[in-house]
Amino acid sequence: MAVNFYDKGQLSSGFCGWRVVVTIRGKRYQKYFSLNRPSERIPEELWFRYQETRARYYEARWQARSAAVQYRDFISKNHYSTLPHRGVGFQGITLGIGRGNRCKQDQCYFSVNLRGRAAKVFITEDRPLTAAWHHAVDVWGAGFEIRPKDIATKRKLVPVPDQFKAPVGRKART
Repeated sequence: MAVNFYDKGQLSSGFCGWRVVVTIRGKRYQKYFSLNRPSERIPEELWFRYQETRARYYEARWQARSAAVQYRDFISKNHYSTLPHRGVGFQGITLGIGRGNRCKQDQCYFSVNLRGRAAKVFITEDRPLTAAWHHAVDVWGAGFEIRPKDIATKRKLVPVPDQFKAPVGRKART
């Protein structure tokens, strides 16, 4: 996202004023705010400040839209690099099968993929599937600053045990 100012003579097209550019989901949006006054009765300084304010307004509006779209995508789509059969329908939590620090056999777990500090929530006899899922979603929600209503919605979407089955022809990763 950018707001650029072009002075007189800077562009070969002759445009002078503000240009706002943003890309949202791969689509580019741009808007121009010219310093050419619609009437000579409008003071130059006033028109300059007015057009700059409009440009900053559009930048803020598009930034808010971009943030909302990114948040919606985060809570409703798997990350593009999530392995098949490991996604849970949103970003930040994946399914896994592996060994923990204190066990010698493979176990199913939820990996909460916080930047720089991933947390594994194992499914054990003491923490069955639903309890492990609720804990993982709570850690996810706190770690990524997810809205409480979205956390509550995700807590209800407990994965079925069959989702932990490794794809045919592949061993579980440790």
